[in-house]
Amino acid sequence: MYARELKLPLGEQSCFLFGPRQTGKTTLLSLLANARPRFDATLLDTETLLKYSREPGRFRREVAYWAERHPGGIVVVDEIQKLPPLLDEIQQLLDSQAGRVSFIMTGSNARKLKRSSANLLGGRAWPYTLFPLTCRELGRDFDLGSVLRFGSLPPVIGRTEGFCRRFLKAYTQTYLKEEIL
Repeated sequence: MYARELKLPLGEQSCFLFGPRQTGKTTLLSLLANARPRFDATLLDTETLLKYSREPGRFRREVAYWAERHPGGIVVVDEIQKLPPLLDEIQQLLDSQAGRVSFIMTGSNARKLKRSSANLLGGRAWPYTLFPLTCRELGRDFDLGSVLRFGSLPPVIGRTEGFCRRFLKAYTQTYLKEEIL
């Protein structure tokens, strides 16, 4: 586990946290937001995705109810690009619950949101990007040769060359298929 240098305005400002897959967005949030009450909506969970896709207003009602009981809390919506209509619900919550709750919305595909003309919350949520690990974050584990060959996604750090090659082949095939095509 490496300490990340990205500082998010937890509790002060809502934000989007974008970045490539496997950079550690979800892991970072699990470490950062533990000091405050937290409402999680993980859209990778099929049950959660189906529940809110059938009735996006349910998300707004559940969060409003929760926010009344947890002022200063943080709402984390993981993989927001899977359900862009939730952004309209989030805007209503930001307007009606101003100062009471803030949002962190993660996503690996900002292009999908922009292409779908999703509500990007016009100044209500600031965009941040989490990139692969930097040499400062890696500290003593930084190996220039390895980073030049395999990059610095967390799953490849400290792994064998064979693992790194297999991981990156699978990663790029999936990325090209799902993100680019």
